Amino acid sequence: MTFEELWESVVDFLSQTGWRVFELLAVLVIGVVVIKVILRLLKAAFLKSPVDNSVSGFILSVLRLLLYVVLAFIVANMMNIPLTSFVAIVSAVGLAVGLALQDSLANLANGVVIIGTKPFQEGDLVEIGSVTGRVRAIRMLTVELVTTDNRKVVLPNSEVTAGTVVNHSARPTRRAEWIFSVSCDADLDQVKAVIRRCLKAHPKVLSEPEPFVGLQEQAVNCLKFLAQAWVNNADRDEVYYEVAEAVIKAFREEGIAIPGGTLPPKAEGGKR
Repeated sequence: MTFEELWESVVDFLSQTGWRVFELLAVLVIGVVVIKVILRLLKAAFLKSPVDNSVSGFILSVLRLLLYVVLAFIVANMMNIPLTSFVAIVSAVGLAVGLALQDSLANLANGVVIIGTKPFQEGDLVEIGSVTGRVRAIRMLTVELVTTDNRKVVLPNSEVTAGTVVNHSARPTRRAEWIFSVSCDADLDQVKAVIRRCLKAHPKVLSEPEPFVGLQEQAVNCLKFLAQAWVNNADRDEVYYEVAEAVIKAFREEGIAIPGGTLPPKAEGGKR
């Protein structure tokens, strides 16, 4: 084939189908741009609304998928592909993909359950199984956590709904607990008075419910006192460590002996 013949073939193709190809490409590009604009506008609207970020993010993910499916139908129609045939092809592909991605579909269904039941929202501090961290994102298939030492943990939605979820941020207040050990010959009333004074002196310890201090256990070489106080959720770690230090200093000032000279163990969990 000579160059002239090849050029004539290209010209014939462009004159017969070139404009059609251009239309398809134009619709495809415009469709993608319109979808992105719609999603961006909806995202901005959600930011101004009282809807949780987790809910809005999930809705946008599902809507993005639906919009691209609609765009595929429009392009197929422009290519003169019968919609019944196209639907049959999509159904067959969907069935094959569904069988291959059963776990992903289960995660998608459980994502809907998480959004509907709202066991947590973005920013909450949670324990899911053996993982503790703050919820960074709730997606169609997974939940992303960030641990206190800044590790990223991605959990399948099925694992989240199948396990026990402990939400440390769900309530505005929480109870902080301490266990203080003193020598067996310490004066009980004096020890309780010192601990109670330190609790009431801290500005972030709530007066209601009133702090509690009592003898928890008489061990072989020490007496263990349990102290409990309610604090605002966000202040719990700060209050715990500051009260612990204040009590130890007060024990030393009052001449109350501390077995081993070490800080008391924390009653529940570590710093989060």
